[in-house]
Amino acid sequence: MTRPLSPRSRRSDLIPLVLCGVLCILACGTWLTRSHAATLAPPPIKPAAPSQPPSPQPRAIEVPSLAPAELQKILPGSDGFATLNGPQGQRWHTTIDATVQAAIQADLDRQHVAYAAVVLIDPATGAIQAIVEHREPGDPVGETGSLTQATVPAASVFKVVTAAALLDAGQTPDLRACYHGGLHGLDPSHVHESPRDTQCQTLTEAFAHSTNAAFARFALRDLQPGALRTMAERLGFNHPQPADLQLGASPMVDGVTDFERAKTAPGFIGSKLSPLHGALLAAAIANDGVAMRPYLVDGDAQLPGVARAPTPLGQWLPADQARMLRRMMRETVVQGTGRRAFGVRPRALRNVEIGGKTGSLNGDDPAVFRHISWFVGMAPVEQPRVAIAVLAVNGMQWKAKAPDLARNALATWFTAHPAD
Repeated sequence: MTRPLSPRSRRSDLIPLVLCGVLCILACGTWLTRSHAATLAPPPIKPAAPSQPPSPQPRAIEVPSLAPAELQKILPGSDGFATLNGPQGQRWHTTIDATVQAAIQADLDRQHVAYAAVVLIDPATGAIQAIVEHREPGDPVGETGSLTQATVPAASVFKVVTAAALLDAGQTPDLRACYHGGLHGLDPSHVHESPRDTQCQTLTEAFAHSTNAAFARFALRDLQPGALRTMAERLGFNHPQPADLQLGASPMVDGVTDFERAKTAPGFIGSKLSPLHGALLAAAIANDGVAMRPYLVDGDAQLPGVARAPTPLGQWLPADQARMLRRMMRETVVQGTGRRAFGVRPRALRNVEIGGKTGSLNGDDPAVFRHISWFVGMAPVEQPRVAIAVLAVNGMQWKAKAPDLARNALATWFTAHPAD
């Protein structure tokens, strides 16, 4: 006969079962927690790949401010452009057209002018396309010239500054003045109104014919004192301009008295100019008033693929005023003081509209006679491709004037770069 279990025995038998159930429940809970956490956790972050060093920037072409004597080292290049060896072993590619440079140099040497200089610049970029000078050996007059230093008077080229100041003051190319005398000089009777004032010209006509008395009247009547200096400094006077060559400042001193102002406006006193600055001035007018830094080094054989970028110097003139000046300069060649030099043209210039301003003045050194002549301009007038400045300094033995040398230089350039 089986004896029934006591209540205490029954409880003892249930304890292992309860413990086993609790352990199972805890194990299931742990598994579910880990599974849920794994579902919600973001994917593991992969370690970042090691960063690559930045690509090295190409080295820039370092061009010092060259002395003009360095131009004697220019050599013809295989691509038609001249090369130049730098002071630290550089072999620079230049913007100079070697064929044009050599032809202009030959023309200057053939003329035997005591001193002559020609500078051609691309107005849109400032690239110097030719820069040439000739100094006649043993001629003391030739010692006075310089490509980059303002050693001679600006003469009537300064009328460009005066005309720009008049336009900036709100005048127009049709502005009129009546005058008398003053063809080769000025005295006080020329600068004030007189019953003898029987000749009248517009600003364009006075500019084209380089009429000194008319410009004196314009300056005294239509410009405030100081306006000439303000405009001259906007156009690069009194401050060295940056360039690949050591370009000195062209000085300008404004007159104090009425008579001094009257003589400053047409260029008798107060201003000097260098050929490189003259070409820069013409180039700014040709480029709708924007002056570009003159440069002649645009590459280095040691830095293939690296080129110079054109650099603006600033908006020297409003575009509309620059265009008015260009049209006034065209009249210099069509009907004015440049007509004789450009009257019979070489074939390369027959379809080219040229604008310019002449200048002519005797030096002020009583010991050595010298005659200074200038031509600054551009071509073609409406869409200029080249700006030019030419200086000729003659002694008692007369040779050639600047407008004639300018005609030859422009013919050389347009032979190599024909007009459309």
